[in-house]
Amino acid sequence: MSAPASTVVRRKSGSESRVAGGNGQLRYLVGAIAVFVAVLMLSPLLLSFLASIKTSADASLVPPNYFPSELSLQSYNTVFHFGAGLSTYVTNSLSVAALTILFCLTLSVPAGFGLARFKLPAKEVIFLILLAPLMIPYQALLTPLY
Repeated sequence: MSAPASTVVRRKSGSESRVAGGNGQLRYLVGAIAVFVAVLMLSPLLLSFLASIKTSADASLVPPNYFPSELSLQSYNTVFHFGAGLSTYVTNSLSVAALTILFCLTLSVPAGFGLARFKLPAKEVIFLILLAPLMIPYQALLTPLY
């Protein structure tokens, strides 16, 4: 028994299935645009790295020279040995972040469990009061926090 006409799949010939623009020219154009955008986005990182390995004399040249004439790791040495040392500052930041996460989880997990499992008279209102501050964009809070 043959299949109904509505389910027969026909193959397109090679000329019909090609994308407009010839022999993949559109793909090359999209690829070239993607590479251009990637280079454009990564160039500040490259320029920052090049600035970090300059000597102090190279960094203060007017007009600026984007490529260092000689390499120097003095900037990295200064950062690692500034004040108490970079490791002390990183350890302090990580410990504050870990304690903040621990305290937030200690408070929010039981609150979420209580709101999800128990019948409270104004559960929706409490949920909206807890959710409302999260809806404020952080950019709107930058000036008052500063």
